[in-house]
Order: sequence, then structure tokens, then C-alpha cells
Amino acid sequence: MKILIVDDQELVRLLLEKCLKDIGYEVTTANNVFDALAHYDTLRTHLVITDINMPMLMDVNSTELPFTTNDIEAGLEIVKSIRNIIKRDHINESRVNTDVDLF
Repeated sequence: MKILIVDDQELVRLLLEKCLKDIGYEVTTANNVFDALAHYDTLRTHLVITDINMPMLMDVNSTELPFTTNDIEAGLEIVKSIRNIIKRDHINESRVNTDVDLF
């Protein structure tokens, strides 16, 4: 099982990562919203553990934000964005499945 841990506090990330790896989970960590979404988009983890009250950090490589910036709700934005990724993937899979010719 793949797990993504998102927290701005390094100590929290390290503790959770060690505990979960010790019992056999594959763990990836991120310290901000942008890294978390990038990791999720490529890894498709089974579980995301996130800090809800995390400061929003600007991505220096991006001029567009996929959400509104609100420091209080940065962790919630991760959840909302991942939900949208899942919905997008589900829609794309449905389109692929319906393109098959049926006799």
C-alpha cells in the first residue's frame, strides 16, 4: 500500500514515515500543497495523510493556482484537488471504455 504524508513540520513527517515504513508501507512525503499534488498525480497513492492547518507556500514555477490561496485551509485544498484528479481519471476511463465498438 502506498501512502502520502503531507505536513509542513519535518518532525511529524519523519515520525510518521518511519512508523509506517517499519510496518511495511511504501511512504512518500511532501512538505507543501504543490509537492503533495505532484506526488499524488504521479504515484496515485492509496492513502493521503495531511495536515489540515498548513501554510500555503507559493510554487515558484507556477503562475496559476489550481485553487484559492487561504493559509488556514491549505490541507483541505489537497483533499479537494485529489478528489478532482480522481474524478478526472474516472471520467477519462469511462470515455475509453465507451469508445469500444459493440456488436
